[in-house]
Order: sequence, then structure tokens, then C-alpha cells
Amino acid sequence: MAHSECEQPPVWARRNGADWLLELHVQPGAKATAAVGEHGGRLKLKIAAPPVDNKANAHLLAWLAAQLGLPKSAVP
Repeated sequence: MAHSECEQPPVWARRNGADWLLELHVQPGAKATAAVGEHGGRLKLKIAAPPVDNKANAHLLAWLAAQLGLPKSAVP
């Protein structure tokens, strides 16, 4: 199915002015970083970083920026 401008975004993504807000369920400590489906109406991500010293958060933001083709500074 081709993407069209009329398609509704998934329930876990919504606009806030010019910004997008994503509702995520993040599981740190995985073997690989990947989006693995939905969990409780949120996008479920497995993150290949430990949940210590902010490593999982930093890895998550860098991964999201790369997936979206944005600079890291655009994903606060």
C-alpha cells in the first residue's frame, strides 16, 4: 500500500505545531536496536544499550535521528 498525504498517522504519533510527538515503550538492554511493534498504544522499541548512566536514552535519540534522517539536535 502506497503512502498518501491523506493517511492518518499511527495512534502513537501526533503533531504538536511543527513538531511530532511519539509515544514510545522502550526496552533497553536488547541485542539489537529495532522497532518491534506496538505495546499499549505505543511504538515498542528495543534498544541495544544498557539502562545506566543515560546510555539507553542517548542511544535512543541517536537511533531515532538516524531513522528519521534528522540531525541529533532535532530530536530532543
